[in-house]
Amino acid sequence: MPQGKGEWNQQQMLRARELRNGMSESERVFWRAVRGDQTGTRFRRQVPKGRLTLDFFASAIDLAVEVDGEQHDPEIDARRDAWLASQGIEVMRIPSLHLFDPHLREGQLQRVWQRVQEKLSERGLEPIVPFQKPPRKRKSVGDP
Repeated sequence: MPQGKGEWNQQQMLRARELRNGMSESERVFWRAVRGDQTGTRFRRQVPKGRLTLDFFASAIDLAVEVDGEQHDPEIDARRDAWLASQGIEVMRIPSLHLFDPHLREGQLQRVWQRVQEKLSERGLEPIVPFQKPPRKRKSVGDP
């Protein structure tokens, strides 16, 4: 099975760089939603873990998010997930087609955001309040 947590080599780093440069459209959609600290933690893309490469990984909370295309084999994914769990990494899977439908995308992103907040709280870190636009101030009759 894959190597231990944090062990990777130059070949894996180059492969991860190739994958970052050639992300699928669904991966790009997800990346735009989580890049920076929008979720309360930092996600990195195409991160080597053992012999595996994770689509997205938040190391502060040991959470991986895999964007699964139609070619994914559930048995292989289950073995990968089991190995990652043995390394202390939780895996969330999002079907890539869900990222193209606005309603399904929002549901998936909300699910990830909620799990990030739970994991932050479990670690004693401060969860964030979801972004909300401030209410518009209405002008009253006497306002300039």
